[in-house]
Amino acid sequence: MKLSEVKTGTPVRITAFTGEEQIAEIWGKIRKSGDKMSQIDIYYYGGKSINLTESIYTLKATVFDNGEHELEMDNSKIKDIDNLDGTLLEKRETFRIYISKVVELTADDMETAALLVDLSEGGFRLAMRGDFSKDTEVTIHVEDGSFDFSVTGTIVWVKHFDDSKSICGCKIAEGEDVTNVMEYIKYKQQSLFDEIQQNIQENK
Repeated sequence: MKLSEVKTGTPVRITAFTGEEQIAEIWGKIRKSGDKMSQIDIYYYGGKSINLTESIYTLKATVFDNGEHELEMDNSKIKDIDNLDGTLLEKRETFRIYISKVVELTADDMETAALLVDLSEGGFRLAMRGDFSKDTEVTIHVEDGSFDFSVTGTIVWVKHFDDSKSICGCKIAEGEDVTNVMEYIKYKQQSLFDEIQQNIQENK
């Protein structure tokens, strides 16, 4: 079985090694699979922050679909898009956790709702309606359980869609206090990790 053959929503664990030493352990769920590339929503990241595209790391994947199934992974071809075959593409500089929560967004003296897709120590990704442009300063207000905080960033890239929807990547402003962001990431990691473990037990 290849990673590209695993169905959407399946829990997956990826471990990265250098030689016999385990460097990182990543838990998530399959978002989308195909012949060329598989996408994973990352829920938990333990260990060192690394670039999985580097060939110095050996990657092993275990999927949990009616039991445990180990998959072989070859990350030596990850940067060669034409030759991808069920491999994991991960080019983020810092760990970014999947959130998928509606937040309040303020930009250009306008307030609206947006979907906080994911969040890291250095930035966040939003999905929203409206025509937003690069270099726009935005502030998001997050309320989730005991967490209630705001963080400001600048849009560094935007992808527009025909139905007035946009997805944008934002870099957190330099000097911004990210204490609440980091605590929230830890909270979400544990919550999502617990959810994955429950899914695995249910699918045994």
